Amino acid sequence: MLPLTVVACLLTLVQQLLQFHKMGSFPSFLSISTSRVTPISVVMPSKILSAVLSSAYLASLAPVTDFVRLQREGVDFGVLPILLFFVSIGLVTVVAFAAWACVAVFGRAAHKVAVGFFAARVPAVPVAAGEMVAEAALSGLSKVPIFLSAFLIALAASTCGTVALCLGTFVHLVQVFGLYKDYLKLLLKDGGSDEEGKKRLEERKQRAMDSLHFQFTIALLWTLTAVANAPSLMAWARNLLWAVDHAPPSSSGGGRLSFSVSRLDPDPSLAVTVAMASAMVATWGDRAPRARAAFTNRLAQALQFFCILIVLYGSVSLYRLNYFLAAAFAVLGLHQLLAREMTKGEVDEREKNAVKQKGQCQ
Repeated sequence: MLPLTVVACLLTLVQQLLQFHKMGSFPSFLSISTSRVTPISVVMPSKILSAVLSSAYLASLAPVTDFVRLQREGVDFGVLPILLFFVSIGLVTVVAFAAWACVAVFGRAAHKVAVGFFAARVPAVPVAAGEMVAEAALSGLSKVPIFLSAFLIALAASTCGTVALCLGTFVHLVQVFGLYKDYLKLLLKDGGSDEEGKKRLEERKQRAMDSLHFQFTIALLWTLTAVANAPSLMAWARNLLWAVDHAPPSSSGGGRLSFSVSRLDPDPSLAVTVAMASAMVATWGDRAPRARAAFTNRLAQALQFFCILIVLYGSVSLYRLNYFLAAAFAVLGLHQLLAREMTKGEVDEREKNAVKQKGQCQ
């Protein structure tokens, strides 16, 4: 069920990117998950691919699909994956509602925790000044995400990937709250009587909404990935507790842990953590998604292909899920980092689509 829930979330991002490419505005997660996410786009292609790959000519060359595994166990029937996917859509929608509630209700508290953490690092200044420094530090992280990315990778390498995933989930939710707060501030602003000023303000509002919706979806993917890798976290915590109890005494009288003991080895969650943290360099902050990046539709198609692969090979074999997610985030980050700007003709075509869509809605 969990892999299909991840697929439902990733497929929502696919549909958001397709709408963004066509209309120039990034729709909300809930509006897409409740209307455009269906099993037809992933389950049916997976079924067809499974039948092809299990044919006599390819069975010896391709890995055994999870559909074949279920059939061998006698627990598969025709509509089972479709029913499970519909349940997953409902589940991810409930998770999205809960996440929005957490952002609205506890976002300020989480933001204060983050500010308090940074403020505690500068004890030589008054409390108010320390909070100002902390706010500046958080703002700096949003402008230079490479430092946060490097910290998460170092944390994953020295402890456990899921520890970094949990921290990454927290900072993403804090970021979503910050973007939500900034958007509310823009709603209260008045563009004045100048038409040009009103136009610029509307563009800023639209840009802020696009970033908010995009970062919310990314935060949900981080959350689900952390949940999927919870067993790694439990194994690391158990090993750490055992190592603390059996650590040799140091010269100061306390136990001392070596680096090899304090980290999980092997760590199934390390690869996906490194990929997702590395992608933050391009996907973090109000700069993402890039408004005029070309080939956004091709990016959506690539992510949809990874959704099909997860259904095909990761529905039962959960360990494969991390590799597909790592590849998906690598492609997403590379697109945001390297894709060329749209040509004037492409931009004009998108604006025509947006005007046409608004006319239909009215």
